[in-house]
Amino acid sequence: MFLKKLAFNPRWFKSSGHLDMLVTRWFKSIGWKLALWYMALFLVLSLVLSFLLYQRLKFQLYEEVDFFLADEMNEFSQFVSEHQNNLSLIERQIQLESVAIRKYYQMYYSILDKSGRVVLQSSEFQLSGPDVNMVKSSVLPNYDVKEYEVTDKKSRYVVRIITKQFQNQNEFISHLQVGMNLTRIEKTMSNFRKNILMTLPAFFLLSFIGGLLLARHNLRPISQMINTVSRITAANLKEKVPLRGSEDELDKLAYVFNNMIERVSQAYEKLSQFSSDVAHELRTPLTSLTGEIEAVLSNEKSYEECRAVLMSNLEEISRLECLVNNLLFLSKNDDPSQVKEAEIVDLNAVILDVAEIFEPVADEKQIGFSKDIIPTPLYIQGEKWQIEQMISNLLDNSIRYNRFGGSVVISLKKSGDCAEIDIKDTGIGISDENKEKVFDRFYREDSSRTRDIGGFGLGLSIVKSIIEAHAGRISVSSQLGKSSTFTVKLPLQQKSSTVPS
Repeated sequence: MFLKKLAFNPRWFKSSGHLDMLVTRWFKSIGWKLALWYMALFLVLSLVLSFLLYQRLKFQLYEEVDFFLADEMNEFSQFVSEHQNNLSLIERQIQLESVAIRKYYQMYYSILDKSGRVVLQSSEFQLSGPDVNMVKSSVLPNYDVKEYEVTDKKSRYVVRIITKQFQNQNEFISHLQVGMNLTRIEKTMSNFRKNILMTLPAFFLLSFIGGLLLARHNLRPISQMINTVSRITAANLKEKVPLRGSEDELDKLAYVFNNMIERVSQAYEKLSQFSSDVAHELRTPLTSLTGEIEAVLSNEKSYEECRAVLMSNLEEISRLECLVNNLLFLSKNDDPSQVKEAEIVDLNAVILDVAEIFEPVADEKQIGFSKDIIPTPLYIQGEKWQIEQMISNLLDNSIRYNRFGGSVVISLKKSGDCAEIDIKDTGIGISDENKEKVFDRFYREDSSRTRDIGGFGLGLSIVKSIIEAHAGRISVSSQLGKSSTFTVKLPLQQKSSTVPS
């Protein structure tokens, strides 16, 4: 019934292209390739092992034949020695040991004279004009071992003969020969070869099936990974690849992949938050610009009123330009492919120059400003203008968020192999849970209190980006409502060091 449905089902022909695609994908799969490699390796090993076993069996069989012929030669030599003057008795004894008695392992005996002519020999074997093959390796070094191909009316066979010089030589007896028909030995070797050829297809099939099962078992975790990864989208980046607990390479791959997904999730969250913050920061000035322009267009305004609107618009545009420039700086600084022009920077001189600029700003807000700079010059490797911007942003924050009559202290000292910059203020402080967030883009500690102060919340993000680009680190300690201290550590550089290009 199944064959009938299969034969007359038109869908089968319509889906032939799909079937071809499935077959192509199957042949390209790692499981199929692993199964083929496993089968090929198993087959090669089977052939090599079979060959070695065949050679070993052949050697042992011929070894036993040679030992048996040696024993027969000793008996024959003793008998001939005892009756060397009675050739007729020796001939009868040779015939008694002939094929008539030995049905399976037929023996050959002969006596040669000094000229090498046959004096007596087994009548069943006619060695006249045979093909002779000298045996190069034998366990009988003191014997001359040869193999003769003999042809009779029924068959063609090989006789293995050993020759020994007779000790009590006379006119008629010089050498003795004892041989064996190797038909049974050759039959045993032939059966062994047939058995190998018969079992190889079974080994071939079993190795292929075993390779498929083994590959399928070992690749099952990869299939699970593929299924899991195919389900991961922007909406469910929290989904993880399950770990089996085997601690093998596949578990390590799953662990690394989960870490990658976690980083992607964090980057996606930051990007989403960043987009939202940018939209929020742009909306206010754009709304203000739109409202003022619409107001001017809807009513006739005097020159002074139009000028005031344009000045206000210019201020908003300047703020937007500052925002865009800061974002471009962060983008370029985060790009590892950007080539930075490094130089040896005198940190003492940079801090003093920047502090000199901010002293009037602090005085204007009646904020005490002091410096504690180590007299010994400290040098770092980096871009001078970025170091200046980093210090400017920190000082600007310390003054901007300080209280009336507060103080700001900037200090520089050596700490191990680093230069340490500390900027302490008596401002509004930072809560413990928000100490790490202050370096996030567009973050401000208390937007209701700081919105009127100005800024976009990018200053500390730029600071952290610059410090990390110079292989440094920054930390903050603070008491909410009392003070904050930002500590920057940058690796020192010898002034005479060559700056890499």
